[in-house]
Amino acid sequence: MTRYKNSHSYQHQEVPTSVKKRKPRVYDRTERMIMGLPPLEDDLQMDLLEECKYIRYKNKPVSDYLHHSPNGGFRNKKEAARFKKMGTKNGFPDLFMFIAKGIFKGLFIEMKSGKNTTTNDQEDLHRILNEEGYKVVVCYTVRGAIQAIKDYLNIK
Repeated sequence: MTRYKNSHSYQHQEVPTSVKKRKPRVYDRTERMIMGLPPLEDDLQMDLLEECKYIRYKNKPVSDYLHHSPNGGFRNKKEAARFKKMGTKNGFPDLFMFIAKGIFKGLFIEMKSGKNTTTNDQEDLHRILNEEGYKVVVCYTVRGAIQAIKDYLNIK
């Protein structure tokens, strides 16, 4: 038998070792902060898009030029197979800014939270995107992502 602490009540429960239990994922932003957990990457992306509404490029909000592909998340096998058939790529960055600037065809942003690092699939795809003329940045904070966008667009 394996013992684990339930993250909400901190009571010990016995679980057969043959059953793999995932710790429940805490989605609530405030609850995560109280527990000392970093924000979810989803929350960072949503915050970034909200902030980009107030940054202007060619008289439009920068958020109008950003796209998120829903590659991540937990999916059942059938849905994952379907997404793969539709062209979903492992390691594809979280956000794409479809503005060509200087020598680059566009900007890809990979958001990370806490101690998360890029996977091998992500690093391989980032390398391919760089070779094809796209800039790829990995950002751990909204502020860092905003700075990367401003640097890319040459906005002060």
